Amino acid sequence: MRADEAAGRTGSPMLHEGNIVRAGGTSDSTLVVINQIQPVYVSFTVPQQQLPAIRRYMAEAPLEVRATPAGDTLPQRRTVILVDNVVDPTTGTIRLKGTFANADRRLWPGQFANVELVLSTEPDAIAVPAQSVQTGQGNSTFVFVVKEDSTVETRRIIVKRTQGSETVVGDGPKPGEKVVNDGMPRLVAGAKVEVRTPGPEGGRAGEVPHPAPAAR
Repeated sequence: MRADEAAGRTGSPMLHEGNIVRAGGTSDSTLVVINQIQPVYVSFTVPQQQLPAIRRYMAEAPLEVRATPAGDTLPQRRTVILVDNVVDPTTGTIRLKGTFANADRRLWPGQFANVELVLSTEPDAIAVPAQSVQTGQGNSTFVFVVKEDSTVETRRIIVKRTQGSETVVGDGPKPGEKVVNDGMPRLVAGAKVEVRTPGPEGGRAGEVPHPAPAAR
């Protein structure tokens, strides 16, 4: 096998000339450890409460898993190949595993990676910044929508779910509208706001994205 075809990689030698070794495969008789690089397996855990949804979606189609190595920005995408047969009682989590071809060798054994598990996609979903969502009387939820004259109006929304810094809504803002994401406690309907282009530290208002698939 040529070096460029090798699926594994050797580590540092653990024995050297003159070392005493024992027969029988004990730990002090290991010459070198070979770790598989291609393919590479990525294991991760999820809360046990998510197990029913994972099993339900797996029964419909293979689940996509995305792994982004630490310090990288481009995820590698494959599918889940294993759901463990036991929940860890100490952490309340269950382990899953995905296998990656790792053609460019960006994933490395023992390396930390950010993992995303995609259960399904929802076409034409509308998302707003999670910080824009406000709670009103009777636990109703709403956002402040910026009108063309730079005044705001309250718009009731139905929160479907929140993922990271974004909230997917069922009703409320339309694609292209702007919602206020800073200073909401000081606002009332009809108040005038200054619309700023969102930057690294945010702004007074952010544009609602046009319909696009949203991952659960």
